Amino acid sequence: MTASSAAGAKFYDPQSERVFEIIRSLAAELHLPVEHWQPLRHQSRFDRDLGLDSLTRVELIARIERQFQVLLPEQAYRELNTVGELMTALATAPKRRSAAPDRAAAKVAEPEATMAAVTLPTAAATLVEVLDWHAEQHANRRHLTLYEAPDTPVSFSGLQISARRVALSLQGRGLQHGDVVALMLPTSLEYFFCFFGILQLGAIPVPIYPPARLSQLEEHLRRHAAILNNCAARLLIVAGPTRTMAQLLRFQVARLEAIVTAEELLCASMAKWEFATPTLTSHDTAFLQYTSGSTGHPKGVILSHANILANLRAMGDAVQVTPADVFVSWLPLYHDMGLIGAWFGSLYYAAHFVAMSPFQFLSRPVTWLQALQHYRGTITSAPNFAFELCLLRLAEQDLLGLDLSSVRVMCNGAEAVSPVTIERFIQQFSRYRLKPEAVLPVYGLAENTVGLAFPPLGRAPRIDVIERESFQRKHRAIPVSEAGISVATRARRVGVLKHGSTPSDPKSLTITNYRESAKNLSFVACGRPLPGHEIRIVDDNDHELPERYEGHLQFRGPSATESYWQNPQETAKLLHKNREIWLDSGDLAYWAEGDLFITGRVKDVIKHAGRNIYPEELESAIGELIGIRRGCVAVFGSADPKLGTERLVVLAETRETLHSTQQEIRTRINAEVARIIGSAPDHVALAAPHTVLKTSSGKLRRAASKALFEA
Repeated sequence: MTASSAAGAKFYDPQSERVFEIIRSLAAELHLPVEHWQPLRHQSRFDRDLGLDSLTRVELIARIERQFQVLLPEQAYRELNTVGELMTALATAPKRRSAAPDRAAAKVAEPEATMAAVTLPTAAATLVEVLDWHAEQHANRRHLTLYEAPDTPVSFSGLQISARRVALSLQGRGLQHGDVVALMLPTSLEYFFCFFGILQLGAIPVPIYPPARLSQLEEHLRRHAAILNNCAARLLIVAGPTRTMAQLLRFQVARLEAIVTAEELLCASMAKWEFATPTLTSHDTAFLQYTSGSTGHPKGVILSHANILANLRAMGDAVQVTPADVFVSWLPLYHDMGLIGAWFGSLYYAAHFVAMSPFQFLSRPVTWLQALQHYRGTITSAPNFAFELCLLRLAEQDLLGLDLSSVRVMCNGAEAVSPVTIERFIQQFSRYRLKPEAVLPVYGLAENTVGLAFPPLGRAPRIDVIERESFQRKHRAIPVSEAGISVATRARRVGVLKHGSTPSDPKSLTITNYRESAKNLSFVACGRPLPGHEIRIVDDNDHELPERYEGHLQFRGPSATESYWQNPQETAKLLHKNREIWLDSGDLAYWAEGDLFITGRVKDVIKHAGRNIYPEELESAIGELIGIRRGCVAVFGSADPKLGTERLVVLAETRETLHSTQQEIRTRINAEVARIIGSAPDHVALAAPHTVLKTSSGKLRRAASKALFEA
């Protein structure tokens, strides 16, 4: 097929033909049916005509950028729908630069006068009082910068004024103290204004994640109807382009009275501001945090102002946050780690908050690291998959000139922390002056606001290497003597530790690659409970266990929720069964030498042949095999009624479709699982890309994937 016939053009266009060839190559790799991509035309749609989903579209655009050495705008990853639109964007795209982009330093520099004598709202009882304090004490101090719009930073007074405009608009629409307002907005200045506007009114915000693309909006809204019905939202705030389609929710959500845009709410004139902010107490509900994957059976964690402020103060104490810090975050603002840990934490401590779009990170992971360098970021956080994505997607040429020496805290949390990821990330980015002790594996959960356990500052990650057999059969974490070496020692051996960065206590920082021995297991230390909080490890009868025995993790403290919103069944499961003040995390863990080690979710552990099998380890190992999509493997137990035990099932994504090739992949999976646990899985299911189900934040949905398999 010629370029002219493919594109419907009257002349040969070399650039168009190169784009077509890239599409054909990707389609061939994915084994897409030929009718999906022959013939190719400028008007061919990515979804309808080519059969490309969101992640595959990201891969296509990334290949276009590499081939033509350009940088397409972030909107290209979300909004381009046809081949012709992609080519138009390509024609005007700037050339890629080898070094990190240089933003004008003058635009982001903090005036010297505003850096002095910054005081903290230690007596504040609500988030509204926190903002009021800062707006009164240092009104013009920069509070936040949107990475995509660095020329328009927001001060504390600017946030307060815009929030009051939103509150006035909401009051004019009949909303009042205690009403529920849902936000479905992307990371934007409007998000911050609307969230705090709801708080100013004394209403209860409910953040839900926005659709990745407008073409998915109808299905997206259908999934969120359960949350909106559970919280009885009276109003939904959306971005302008989604308003028309969002009206569909009016027929699916009983109490939903109106759907408005952020722009409409911000139009209110301050001259009409005639009411005082409603009186709030520390026990009032600040917002509802719906847990990951809860769209089908919603669990809205009720968080009071007291819960949130207690957690912010405890986390700030643990990592010694000051107004001199700069927090750089791409985490979504509908997720507790991004909303509370990043934004609210920066707000309370008057630290500069640099907010990035999650989609910008997913499309170009290097922008996260470049933002840390440019703004001299000192604190950041991300789930484990983000560290893996940086290792997988970033080449040496992407990192030229990168300097991460300003980073003092880089939290890895929100999902299982991989020992292998920790080791590889430190080895790779120590070359760019990242200090090993800056990487902090942390533990938390929405039911405790966000954070629960942090390791001490100044030490590199500690990884406990234990005997597999004793742990899986007897739940005892027996350490393997001399099984590992310190992160610092290992890094020096490969020549990556420079600039004198040395962990403070190398003797306690053992680490080993789990592939070195099938007899060992490795878990990452998440430190100690935050100040004022408690953790205990108990057996099935609620008896506390001694050190190095695995059991159920229970917790209590001022950050802990009292219940789920209008969900007594789930609340009963959350609270200690004897109605004491201990809460059940749903996680398994053990103590060792003062550190907490999380071993997995209770519901995910597989009982197989008298042993406990932990899926994360197998999923990570299988994901490294040739032919398997890394991060797209789910391991779970499926009941075998004949044997009265659980079958060990591996569900793995692959792009290979030839029967012989798939058989080779199954053989490799069987061998790898047998190497690790001593026996092969009972069933290996190979599936097409994007079959393994995940939450909106990228976590594996093992239970849902299991249900899909069993169906």
